[in-house]
Amino acid sequence: MAGCGRIHPFRLCLIKNAWYIIGRTSDSTEVRTYRVARFKTLRMLDQPAIVPANFDLKG
Repeated sequence: MAGCGRIHPFRLCLIKNAWYIIGRTSDSTEVRTYRVARFKTLRMLDQPAIVPANFDLKG
């Protein structure tokens, strides 16, 4: 995803010395991986992310 957008994070993971967010964007149901170091800015919102009941990080 390029530009501004809202990500619904499901997990924050440290993989090989790099932080990643696993989640989806507001306009998609596809689960994606986002490398935190690639973000120019981050802002935490007051709304909690809703993680689907069937989400499995290993899956």
